[in-house]
Amino acid sequence: MLLAGCGSCDIMDSSSSNSLACAPALAVSVLALPARPLMDAREQQQFRSRRPVWKLTEPKRFGELELPAGAVVYLYLSAPQDHDKVTQEDMDEIRLPGDMTWRGATLDGHMQRAEHAHTYWQVRLTKSQPVQGWPCAQGDATLWNDGSVRGCRLAADYRVSGTLEAEPKAASHLVPAGSQILVFAHAVEYTPAGGRSQRIELPAQNP
Repeated sequence: MLLAGCGSCDIMDSSSSNSLACAPALAVSVLALPARPLMDAREQQQFRSRRPVWKLTEPKRFGELELPAGAVVYLYLSAPQDHDKVTQEDMDEIRLPGDMTWRGATLDGHMQRAEHAHTYWQVRLTKSQPVQGWPCAQGDATLWNDGSVRGCRLAADYRVSGTLEAEPKAASHLVPAGSQILVFAHAVEYTPAGGRSQRIELPAQNP
């Protein structure tokens, strides 16, 4: 097995003359491995069957997320056994007893992580609705762990203040209905239906 970036170093061969030189790169490589690596269908099934399950008997808050009694939380294998120490980052999936409203977004009863993504949730909006100002369409969306919009499909045109590389003099830009958006701290990326991705740099926020 060869380690990328270490030439012909064989990390399984302790006699290799390059093994010591490769050690730092190996450490970085191991540290960079995701907590939940990409898996095939069989590995996914095995992973899901081994996850610790926690059914809440009373409402409980995890940072900006408050879950109702009856919610079933599926944890990562590395999650603390002490439930008082569990955070959102330890959760892989949540099944709710019914629809839930979180920071203005009405969700159906299921929240799921993307693989090796601990910072946002995949959700489904029960109807087309404004979510923190964004006119999001019914269906799939993503929310950051604090409940703010990460991504959705726009149900209506929406004007965004910021700078587009193709139109540097314009102070705002109209994102058309049907576009898929991704919202970050300093930029919004959007892909119109049948078009190519665009990036709007957002104005700096006052401290």
